[in-house]
Amino acid sequence: MQALGLSAPAVFTFEDMSDGRTRIVHDYRVSGFTELNLEELAPVVAGVQQEQLDSLAASLAR
Repeated sequence: MQALGLSAPAVFTFEDMSDGRTRIVHDYRVSGFTELNLEELAPVVAGVQQEQLDSLAASLAR
């Protein structure tokens, strides 16, 4: 995103659940200006992030 002139911070929030587990909430917001159609780029970025989160979940489940 940075090379496109965009800012895109990722925020992770950790929430205690009643069963003793921890829920991780991921928030990702993009801002800035680009001539690209971000609606077309969004599914690609979301897919990469989902792969990373799935990998994290698998590592934590061990």
